[in-house]
Amino acid sequence: MTRHDPAPGGVCLLLPGMLCSARLWQAQQEALSRHAETRVVELTADSVASMADQVLDLPYERFALGGLSLGGIVAMTVAHRAPERVSRLALLSTSARPPRAEQRAGWDVLTERTVSGGFADITPKTLLPQLVHPARVREPALAGTVVRMADEVGPEVFLRQLSAQRSRTDLRGAVRELRCPTLVVAGADDALAPVAAHEEIAALVPGARLAVVPDSGHLTPLERPAEVTELLTGWLLADAHPAHAA
Repeated sequence: MTRHDPAPGGVCLLLPGMLCSARLWQAQQEALSRHAETRVVELTADSVASMADQVLDLPYERFALGGLSLGGIVAMTVAHRAPERVSRLALLSTSARPPRAEQRAGWDVLTERTVSGGFADITPKTLLPQLVHPARVREPALAGTVVRMADEVGPEVFLRQLSAQRSRTDLRGAVRELRCPTLVVAGADDALAPVAAHEEIAALVPGARLAVVPDSGHLTPLERPAEVTELLTGWLLADAHPAHAA
């Protein structure tokens, strides 16, 4: 594979979550691009392993890697499979645990609704209250962006993402082996990935930093863009923690 010559500040890759497009990271990409070549990698494969391949097939020798939700799961997988290529890791609104039975049942329902032609109603009528802070569900701009992202992803990719969710495994053992500087970001009121899931990840990764974003649900980069941008900028520019030094 021909490698790409990175920008002077290196390369930063950002992975959106399920039903999220590059729009999720718009504010952060703009800010981080001042310091590094920053690219959003939309995940379209049908398994976590294949999504990790999407990232590892990119022509970059080494990169900072951030991911939200399903993107965070893929980011952990990439960092475990190719630790020499991941310079630092940011994990937002995610979990290292395998799926629960109720999650699998919910994905089955979403699959059936999508296959039967009901995709357009899934985000505005079912998922939106789970994705953003309860106080912001009716904010037209935020809700409109979440629905627009789902439309950009579309039903075919959504079905592949649901398949990828079912392929998830227990990553806690893999996370214990991570040695790159790691930032873990939780929304204080995330209904899908509670703060405890992030506390668990941060406790497993040596030297990891945990940040809890107040008044935010699952989609922290959209709900609290200034706070998340500040966190990711600090993460990208910070020197490696002594525990990670060679």
